[in-house]
Amino acid sequence: MREHPHAINVRAAFVAYGRGDFEAMSTRFADDIVWNVGGQHALSGDYHGRENVIEHLREAQRLANGTLSMTIEDVLASDRYSAVIYRVFGTRLGRALDVTIALAIQFDDQGRWTRRFGLANDQRAVDEFWGQPV
Repeated sequence: MREHPHAINVRAAFVAYGRGDFEAMSTRFADDIVWNVGGQHALSGDYHGRENVIEHLREAQRLANGTLSMTIEDVLASDRYSAVIYRVFGTRLGRALDVTIALAIQFDDQGRWTRRFGLANDQRAVDEFWGQPV
């Protein structure tokens, strides 16, 4: 059975992220994407638009000294949505991060990401890793 095109899209975005190729990743985003980062930490909030999302991703890698990496556990997809279960790893200021995230992605008719939001299995660990809200 063939994988849904949106699942392939998501996997390709994760591969691009892993290479540090945020521009290639961003080609999958709608111009008006809304990227939600939950929690109570320095990076939480909503990022609106492709450029703001890319800046957020660069800033997260900068703050973690390039140590952030992700491993997909599973991807489910339909014509409108994708659900991704993945693990995030990183180190920052002597702290290690290893959490599982359940991610939801909504797509437009051209297969571009329009909304992204997730839920960590240990939000407290995420909040502590990134530090206090600004």
